[in-house]
Amino acid sequence: MVSVIIPVFNVEKYLAKCIDSVLAQTYKDLDIILVDDGSTDSSAEICRRYVEKDKRIRLFHTRNGGLSAARGLALDNLLPQSEWIAFIDSDDYIEPEMIGNLLRDGGGSCIIECGIVNEYKNKQVVESPKAGTYATQEAFVMLLNGKIRNYAWDKLYRRELFQHIHFPLGRNYEDVSVQHYLVAASKSVTIVDGDYYHYLRRTGSITGQHRLKTLFDRWIAYFERYEYCMGISYLARDEATRTILLRALSGCAEAIWEWYYHNPKEERARVKPLLRGISRFYRKHMPLFGFSGMSAGERFIGVLIRSDSRASLMTAYCVFHLYMKLFHKNKDDLSQLFD
Repeated sequence: MVSVIIPVFNVEKYLAKCIDSVLAQTYKDLDIILVDDGSTDSSAEICRRYVEKDKRIRLFHTRNGGLSAARGLALDNLLPQSEWIAFIDSDDYIEPEMIGNLLRDGGGSCIIECGIVNEYKNKQVVESPKAGTYATQEAFVMLLNGKIRNYAWDKLYRRELFQHIHFPLGRNYEDVSVQHYLVAASKSVTIVDGDYYHYLRRTGSITGQHRLKTLFDRWIAYFERYEYCMGISYLARDEATRTILLRALSGCAEAIWEWYYHNPKEERARVKPLLRGISRFYRKHMPLFGFSGMSAGERFIGVLIRSDSRASLMTAYCVFHLYMKLFHKNKDDLSQLFD
């Protein structure tokens, strides 16, 4: 049996298509868990209608606690006979053969990943990773290199992986926070040939995506990964892997410095001690003028990150947003930055 976990929060426009795609699976031995995470639209009512429609669907209601809490609630209520777990975001949908084909082609592994179709407003972009079965060490390096994706929802997982691994509560980038633990706990990872998961790329406010909490959650997720990897001897000794990890952290820090002054004053004050910690880490671990392949702008922002002073933060903000104002193709979306 496969338990399909679908957290639901205010997705009335997309929910039916998501659930219908699960009900249409050619593999029928499913336990479909809907977790209504305190929706205020008609999502809960849509869930109730589907519970009446198919006995394989179970519905849990909870106060809004975020994606990690909703997934955690479902994981705590798995049926005894469930062997595999799938996570599906409630605004996405899957191909009818996804679960069956993943089990057929990768059932000997602990994690099975498929290709995805990014659904934009006017186009589709397919991501098809290299198919194959990879032992733990190779799979871990592939994860760090982006050849295995950080997403939770394009995969099937053996149930036992989540015995001691939990999504962090109250944080964004929760998939990044757990994926390295899951791969490390797996005997092997299989990537199958097939683009079965449709990921809806909903457009939103560019500024709404750059709240300091979100940016710091991203830093924390990648910093935890860095610390974990530095505790693994074969990774800590490999300079190329260490560079990959540090470059990921560099990108996280750059976004914080670039968007810091676009956030409210009280939020900036709250995270100020965290800024000092990032600056200290930068001075200790990052090359002064960045890594090979970085643009001049990235190198310049990197130098600024070595200080958490007001001048450093303001300079990073102004330089980055002037560049976006002058050269970004979506100028209309960015005009509000200079109102």
